[in-house]
Amino acid sequence: MKITVLAENDSGVGPDGALLEGEHGLSFFLETKEECILLDTGKGSLFYENARKLNIDLRKAKTIVLSHGHYDHGGGLETALEVIPEGVVYARENVFGQWYSFRGGDERYIGLNPKLLEKYGSRFVLIKEKKMQIAEGIYLLAHRDGDYSYYAETAALYEKTKLGFVPDGFTHEHSLIISTAKGLVVFNSCSHVGIVNVIRDVQEAFAKEKIYAVLGGFHFLGKEPEKCAYSREEVREIADYVIASEIAKVYTGHCTGKEGFGWLKDFLGARIEDFPTGKIIEIKE
Repeated sequence: MKITVLAENDSGVGPDGALLEGEHGLSFFLETKEECILLDTGKGSLFYENARKLNIDLRKAKTIVLSHGHYDHGGGLETALEVIPEGVVYARENVFGQWYSFRGGDERYIGLNPKLLEKYGSRFVLIKEKKMQIAEGIYLLAHRDGDYSYYAETAALYEKTKLGFVPDGFTHEHSLIISTAKGLVVFNSCSHVGIVNVIRDVQEAFAKEKIYAVLGGFHFLGKEPEKCAYSREEVREIADYVIASEIAKVYTGHCTGKEGFGWLKDFLGARIEDFPTGKIIEIKE
């Protein structure tokens, strides 16, 4: 499997030396033997511009997976639907909910444009099931039911309801899981409910298979910009869980933040890598 980072917070350089701009967002292009998948679209059309610079034909991706309902992952959806005429979007059933951020104390809508559903509704598969197979060896897995208010409030993320704002329950988020000869490769673009909970959910749902690699943001960023919302000891405990789970590789960036990544690097060493825009990751069979 080949994974190309089309958009991430940090800019990067393509294999031919082309400068690739970054943005606060995330988008991956995944190529397996059977399927090509566009996972998230960043916050605008940058993923498409970078794909062109990397000579990637996005039309090969008939499957578009939206990890959750935030603008920095689905802001480029209209561009994706236009440039991939046969593309079908897989997302949770409430992905177009009223999602807000209060980071910095300001109320800010961070959800998707609801007009997308009006315009392209027939091209969306809105999923109710917790676990769904979308192709051979490729699955979408929602979080188990639970109280995730601690994570929501730490990150200052809320849902606007008729009764006012409540902590986001992250029911609009799911993981993309691909089975490989080396084990499961798990993508959860922001891991809002905590990366340990994400790993546990996958371990329970795929009890007979081990996790080889985890890719995505870990959402260590909280109310204060660029500062890790968790202590160094809490990050150590997360790293210890990764090691105990015998996960060979961790690729993270985006909402993990520089401080949190640095601490994870201290604990995980060569097991962990970042993924700036343009990075290519190969999972060899």
